[in-house]
Amino acid sequence: VIKERFINLNWNIGKMYKSLLWIGGVHGSGKSTGIQALSMQQPILRCLYLGDLFYHTAIAEGFEWEDLEEESKLLRVERKVKSNIETQLSEADILIDSHFCVYIGKKRFPGFHASNLLSLSQQTNARRALVLLFASPEEILRRRMGSKKKYQNYPTISNESLVNQELRDSEEYFAYFQKALSPRFVLRIDTTYTPVDKVVNLLERTYNELRS
Repeated sequence: VIKERFINLNWNIGKMYKSLLWIGGVHGSGKSTGIQALSMQQPILRCLYLGDLFYHTAIAEGFEWEDLEEESKLLRVERKVKSNIETQLSEADILIDSHFCVYIGKKRFPGFHASNLLSLSQQTNARRALVLLFASPEEILRRRMGSKKKYQNYPTISNESLVNQELRDSEEYFAYFQKALSPRFVLRIDTTYTPVDKVVNLLERTYNELRS
């Protein structure tokens, strides 16, 4: 009887839901700051930086970043990234740091294509939450001007009209993500005047609700 209970316990542990917290926003939205603070408060969350995953996967596939302007190559890399995410979701709760819209060369693309988002939602038993962080164009520009980061391929550091376009693109593809990923929770956080600790509290509460 004890052995049977032990086996059943292991089976139930294996069937437990994992959590996927997908957070996106443009450069200067406060995304990285919020994610870093949340990961310190919730060390069981495994953080995946989607841009880094794409970059290193592209190199492993023999591509330069600029090659991904060709959509067939981008999708080839993205499928590899999706498999990586699925593997890691089988092991731990995942927090993804991403952009809902990406710019490669003169083209814009969704940060992840609908077919792969749909596959993620169907092939994993993860409970999913989708979060958009944003701020006013003026605040985005102020943060970028004060940041030490290099915004390569983002010529918007001093151009408010282009920041507005980025924000519109981010909103558009946020809706695209919602439709394809079918998240359990959807959250939009305006970080213009919201203190970092409050942003982190909102993210942490969303994560705890996913787990409940």
